[in-house]
Amino acid sequence: MKSTIKDVTAYIQQFDKDKQAILNTLRSLIFQTVPQAEEKLSWGVPTYYLNGYLIQFAAYERHLGFYSSPAAIQHCKSMLDGIPFNNKNTIQLDYQKPLPADLIRELILYRVRENQNS
Repeated sequence: MKSTIKDVTAYIQQFDKDKQAILNTLRSLIFQTVPQAEEKLSWGVPTYYLNGYLIQFAAYERHLGFYSSPAAIQHCKSMLDGIPFNNKNTIQLDYQKPLPADLIRELILYRVRENQNS
């Protein structure tokens, strides 16, 4: 079955109100950090571009996945205490905890620098 979700607003609206609030907060944080980023659905999830792929996020039942790059994860490793992550490109954010805004900003800004230097 083909998805009828066409944009990030529709993506967010498919979730319950509590998750919508968290996703909208994350979306706002992304645009506060990189207002010039292009936002679109890629691979079925919100994806942001600036000089190429920047970051993306995806809502799951038990966590919010935030995807950056292996180098960004390594750069921010000291900020990941208590946050599940892998060395590929993923951190898992708990819906029951406040969004780690400083970490998210740093991951985004690192990705901006990566894209500028590539």
